[in-house]
Amino acid sequence: MDHNSYMRRCLDLARVAGDRGDTPIGAIVVFDGRIVAEASEELPTGQSVTGHAEVLAVQRAVDLLGSTDLSGSMLYTTAEP
Repeated sequence: MDHNSYMRRCLDLARVAGDRGDTPIGAIVVFDGRIVAEASEELPTGQSVTGHAEVLAVQRAVDLLGSTDLSGSMLYTTAEP
């Protein structure tokens, strides 16, 4: 996959969030050339104030990889800083 493919996946996830009434934001974490975690925004409909897609994707990557050290990973998101 390439940057364009990763961003297309983020846009798909953003559409999912928007369709359920959340802010249309999607995020993925890529490690070693593969998507290891992804999330859609869960605000305002979610149960957590930390329901930002980027936060959720990073937490899922940490859980999957078993480490808080995500060196070498790349975060892609539809949100601008």
